[in-house]
Amino acid sequence: MIFFERLATIPSVKMSESGIWLIYSFQVLAIMEILHAIFGIVRANPVTTFIQVFGRLQVLLVHYFIKPEASESFGNYPMILAWALVEIVRYLFLALNVIGVAPFPLLWLRYSLFYILYPIGVYGEMKVLYDSLPGIERGNFFSTELPNSWNFSFSFATYIRLFLYCLYLPGLYNQYTYMMKQRRVVLAREKKSS
Repeated sequence: MIFFERLATIPSVKMSESGIWLIYSFQVLAIMEILHAIFGIVRANPVTTFIQVFGRLQVLLVHYFIKPEASESFGNYPMILAWALVEIVRYLFLALNVIGVAPFPLLWLRYSLFYILYPIGVYGEMKVLYDSLPGIERGNFFSTELPNSWNFSFSFATYIRLFLYCLYLPGLYNQYTYMMKQRRVVLAREKKSS
């Protein structure tokens, strides 16, 4: 709890609407990455790809519906910085690799930047979700209370709290160690072929 209380003390700055719509557009297109992994178009683990894309889309869903809390969260800046830098290097590497001219420094960046950028991005995502909780609770966003015809209740705010505490941090470890293993394999293969 102390971790999230500290997150809440960082000052807020509002994101521009045009900037956030550009991010929405590109991140929604990332759904194609899941399909590419499932159908074998790319050599990527579909489960890992799904987890990464789902996490981003969930943050953007909250971002879209919970205003001003999400759009004013300081977490936007580290989140977007990490997302942008990772994707610029990744897509540049993939484009050059398709035509067989990807240089080793770009390969190294592709498989090494996550050491710094992944924790920065996760911090930003968690900060945006945490800062959005008051708006989620106030608007009863994606929640249903009893009594109702389905005899079912769901609190999206509770889900976000559980997601942050029980899934995000353990998931960070899982994804991070997966990427470390992937980096070792790719760089070892490159070293052997040199």
